[in-house]
Amino acid sequence: MSQPLYFLPDVPHAALVGPDGSLSRTLLRSRGLDEIFADVQSIHVDCAVNVLSGRGPGDRSGVILCYQGRDGQLPRRLGYYPDEQAWLEVGDGRYWLGHDTADPPTADDLQRPGRRHPGYFLDSDCGRWVVPVIRRPDDTTDLPRDLYQDLRTGELHQPLKAAYHDYWEETGEVLAFLRLKEDPGDEPRRVEIPMARALDLAVRALGLNYRFGQAEQALLRVIDADNLLLV
Repeated sequence: MSQPLYFLPDVPHAALVGPDGSLSRTLLRSRGLDEIFADVQSIHVDCAVNVLSGRGPGDRSGVILCYQGRDGQLPRRLGYYPDEQAWLEVGDGRYWLGHDTADPPTADDLQRPGRRHPGYFLDSDCGRWVVPVIRRPDDTTDLPRDLYQDLRTGELHQPLKAAYHDYWEETGEVLAFLRLKEDPGDEPRRVEIPMARALDLAVRALGLNYRFGQAEQALLRVIDADNLLLV
């Protein structure tokens, strides 16, 4: 396995890891890592932390954090080896993202454990990714839904689970872009999405199945100008 490494500068071990081994959600949120590590809980279960008391990325001290792969494995080396790693500073030093240049991360390394949302395949230099189907033009979805009957009418309801509402709403922009919008008296025209916004939506879509955000995209370049519309 070759998961990315996350270096948090100027963070002591005790600030990140509690007495029971759990990670501080407040600290992760403050560094912009709450989504990436949303399903990672404890150094005793699914992650590891290494203290860098000497020189780390940016010549800073701090801690390196890494989650386990789906097979329970950690990267070959959980440390700072600048001649054999590539590091990317994120958010003006909130954290650094790194990986082994001889063994870069793949889609399998970043896949979230448990259920994978079904979708279609996207092939890249770092493996095959599954892009989840969030919302079809007919408003059907493959995302998890609740199931219940109205106790007065007996009508069956299958609403999207609350955790996915934001994703669902955002894809309305995509549907508007894909459909021809007709205004009375005007020629049909397309609703445009700025490329930066389109990239953000694509990254968030991959983030449902993978520990993947804008920093991982900047490091691995999974989404490019050719496959952006596909995603």
